[in-house]
Amino acid sequence: MSHHKALITGGSSGIGLDLARRLAGEGTHLVIASLIKEEVASASANLKKDFPNINVEAIHMDLSVASEVNRLVDLCNEKHQDIDLLVNNAGYGLYGNFKTLSLERQLNMVDLHIKSVMKLSYELLNLKSFPALKSIINLSSISAFQPNPRFATYGASKAFLYNWSRSLAEELIAMKRNIHVLTVCPTPVRTQFQENADMGKSKLYDSWLTIEVGTVTKDIMRALKRRKKMIVPGRRFHMLHKVVSRFPESWRIFLSKDALKEKRG
Repeated sequence: MSHHKALITGGSSGIGLDLARRLAGEGTHLVIASLIKEEVASASANLKKDFPNINVEAIHMDLSVASEVNRLVDLCNEKHQDIDLLVNNAGYGLYGNFKTLSLERQLNMVDLHIKSVMKLSYELLNLKSFPALKSIINLSSISAFQPNPRFATYGASKAFLYNWSRSLAEELIAMKRNIHVLTVCPTPVRTQFQENADMGKSKLYDSWLTIEVGTVTKDIMRALKRRKKMIVPGRRFHMLHKVVSRFPESWRIFLSKDALKEKRG
């Protein structure tokens, strides 16, 4: 399935930017929204240079703030009524114990991972000016499948996003709305996420569980074309999930705790 124009949140780096490049390579015009002004401007300039036939609009905003989400909806309604692919990718993590982490930043994370995704999806699904919408991609996480001590709020927010996205997909099928919803649940991906989440002390990103950005976006593009409902990128990880999901919850919590331990020494 090809798309005319995509709105990608968190589209200036990591998975969002690599996915933008793959979409641009297939002729999809882009609207990328991201938090860091210089980063989104640089990403936009490079995309325009590398794909001169593609229209790219860069929008600097903080999508953990409700008024900013409303501003993005208004901009799309005014200028981008031909958006047919929504990619809810913006997000961040916080590593550590719930009681010692900033409560404000954890609440902002919940707003970004849950409220902004719901708001954007709801508006684009209901505004009459968006009859073109064909696909929604929601970036969840492997953390969605079990509780995650030392990564509690992140994992819980991604669990909400996973279950909500899967439910939305089934509702749209029942309503005979020809809109495909793809839920993506990657294992740890080597991006700026690790540094931003202060996970340098964790052994997680030194483990065999990590995956490259290119593998994630390649699998997303394949799943989008095949109208898959959910993927864990990387063939071995998708198979591993099928096995681990059968374990008792206490086992899965143990495995998560072990993966999220701090490095020794």
